This record gives sequence, C-alpha cells and structure tokens, in this order.
Amino acid sequence: MRPFLRRDGRPWVAGKTSLITELARRGLHTIPESVRAVIREEMASGGDALPSGNRMAYAERMLERDLRAYEDAQALWTCRVFVPPPVLV
Repeated sequence: MRPFLRRDGRPWVAGKTSLITELARRGLHTIPESVRAVIREEMASGGDALPSGNRMAYAERMLERDLRAYEDAQALWTCRVFVPPPVLV
C-alpha cells in the first residue's frame, strides 16, 4: 500500500477546501470533498440526498464517494495524496 495524507476535520472547521485547492495548484493529486460534490449534484438534479433532506441517502452517497476516492488513491503512483474525510451528519 502506498502512503497518503488524509486531512481530517469536522464541517465547522475552516480551511479544508482551501488546503485541497492549494495542494492541487502545487501539482499534487487531490480528491474533491465528497460533501460538496454530493450537495452540488443533488441541488442540480433536484434530489433530496441533502443534510436538510434525506439524511440517510446523503450519508450513503458520501460514503460511496469516499470509498471510491480511497480506491482511486490506492491506484496512484505518487506517495502524496490528499483524501478528504467522510462527514456523516
């Protein structure tokens, strides 16, 4: 297994997205936050897998994305990867 960096933090802790953006800007492999992606997709499609809607579906969507992100990170050839944490509400 290749080593990777995982930045942990709760939703109210500032700076996670800024850190991901800066690491990507510097050429490191990063994986977008599942929370933001799920919310963006649900809002665009009119879905209800949101923290203010179907919270179980929201948590399941984030877990699915995070599991795929972990598998993707394992396949990278570099030893520095940022994988955002899953956040279950």
